[in-house]
Order: sequence, then C-alpha cells, then structure tokens
Amino acid sequence: MGELLLVDKLENPEGIVADLRDHGAISLPLLKEEARLRLIEEANSCFFRVVDREAGGVIQEAEACQVFSNGSLCIALKNELQDLLYRSLTEYNPYPFRTTLNFDTLYLLRYKAGSIGITPHFDSPEYVNLMAGFILRGSGRFYICDDLGKTNSRELNTTPGNIILMVAPGFIPNSSRQYHYLDRVTKDRDSLWIRQYKWGGAYPRLTA
Repeated sequence: MGELLLVDKLENPEGIVADLRDHGAISLPLLKEEARLRLIEEANSCFFRVVDREAGGVIQEAEACQVFSNGSLCIALKNELQDLLYRSLTEYNPYPFRTTLNFDTLYLLRYKAGSIGITPHFDSPEYVNLMAGFILRGSGRFYICDDLGKTNSRELNTTPGNIILMVAPGFIPNSSRQYHYLDRVTKDRDSLWIRQYKWGGAYPRLTA
C-alpha cells in the first residue's frame, strides 16, 4: 500500500479496462482519508485563478490552480498514481494505450457552492490516453453523456476520495473524447485532475 493510495496495484485491471472501453469513464475509491485531508489543506493554501466563464461555447463557473511547489503533495499523488497504473497495466495484453501512459499535467479545480458547474463538453484532443480526477471535497453531480444535448447521461460516484478515470484519444480501441458535465454544486468542490499532454515517451519516474 502506498503513502496516499489505498492499493499499490489494481486487483482487476481487465475489468477496469473493459468498463472504460464500454462506458467511457468509471469511478472507484482510491484515496486514503488521511491523504485526502492533507490534500485539502494544501489546496487551501494554493492560489486559484478564475476560469473564463465562457470558451468555445462551454460555460462554467470555476477556479483553477496549476502552480505547485517541488514538495507538493499533489505532485506526489500524481507520481503514486503513475506508478500504480504502470504496475497494473504494463503487462496487460493488449496494452490499452497507443503510447506509454505518462502523466505530465495536473491542476486543482474548484467549484464554489451555487456554481452552475460546467456544461457538456469534451477536453482538448491534446490530452491523450487517460484522464484522472481525484475528488477531494464537496458536492456536485458529475455526468458523462453522448453529446452536447446530454443524451444518455450517466452519473458517476463523486464521493470524496474517489477517482474518476476517463478515456482520451489513444485509449484502444476507443480513441474518441468523452462528453461530460457537472451541475448542482451544493458544497464547495475541489478536485485534482491529472492528464497526459500529447504523446509521451518512455515511462519516467516522476519525482516531487
């Protein structure tokens, strides 16, 4: 067991890959409670900027932080998740990503109570393979859907401590982007999103 995560290897990687292939995203408990509370403490000391309310037809009310110190617990969590997925999936056959999974981007996202959240959208195609979002605190309804009209909306479990895994271009055999949205934010909601920018190279050991 790692310092921050409940496990150091996924027990059923075949089932997780199948669920991602069939549904586009999944949610599962992964973060230790002590680690979650420490991450909230760190988030409260971060500088958040207000995100543009409207961009490309997407409307949101949120704040974001993308600057972390070298000793950041957020960076340590990224590293531990990278290691867990490497141990769990490196021998999975066939390997579920077009290139080696290599997380290199992370940001804290904050939606304050009463926020409209964010309307249906999919993320930039520059983010590839897999996206991961740890729910740190708060309450909001997170959905995946088929299009901008919220067709076939499916709600994911956003209990604090859960991680949302969502496919991105490069996930095999599905290379599409997954529509998703957030609404009904009733308590301040913080999440940490971890992604891979474009196509990564060989697996690196990321250090805090």
